[in-house]
Amino acid sequence: MSQDDYRFFESQANRFANYLLIPTDKLKKEIEGITKNNEEYKIFKEKESKINYLSCSLCNKFKVSEEPMTIAIKNLIKFSNIEI
Repeated sequence: MSQDDYRFFESQANRFANYLLIPTDKLKKEIEGITKNNEEYKIFKEKESKINYLSCSLCNKFKVSEEPMTIAIKNLIKFSNIEI
């Protein structure tokens, strides 16, 4: 399998995991809890740093790797207009 094919299939697998394993409503609740109550989170100022922190914090809770979690968080921000 070529590198390009592998990257394509890996990307598709991460998107599938995102849609199947990370319910949007539950993710939104978890993010709201962290952004309001977590002092560690509040030290981050840049959006990308906040997303990385959230992804690392939540991937184990949803039993997914960081990549699909990051995709889910970015989609939630984009389509649900939540503030992080």
